[in-house]
Amino acid sequence: MRENKLTVKKQLYLQSIPWLFFLIVVAIGKVDWVSESVNIVLTVVMAIVIIYFFVLGLKKKETIDESAKSILAKVDGICLHTIIYSLIIFNFTISPNNNNNVVTTLIPVKFIGLFLVIVAYLVLLLRAILFGYYDKRGI
Repeated sequence: MRENKLTVKKQLYLQSIPWLFFLIVVAIGKVDWVSESVNIVLTVVMAIVIIYFFVLGLKKKETIDESAKSILAKVDGICLHTIIYSLIIFNFTISPNNNNNVVTTLIPVKFIGLFLVIVAYLVLLLRAILFGYYDKRGI
């Protein structure tokens, strides 16, 4: 009987599913019209989803060969630079302007955490897409 293993590319895409759910929960939590009980239920469901995908990843994980390691190293370097540049840009958008002790920002303080989660999710997707691209090309 053949054991069903997850390839590295599938593992990377599966890692994005709990993060997408986390992004949705954070976005719903920022909306004022959602009740506190809905936020609690969504948080519990999110924890269950994250635990499920963590166990699934541990159970069906495939060993990484040398070419996948080199591709992951290249992709991780690209993603690290992407995170650094996006945080620098993000820092300029939230830096306060002090005009007569009035602090104004381009992004409301309420949404700073949401934008950080969006950046983390986009970098995770970029990692999966770049790995698939480089793996297909054989680089």
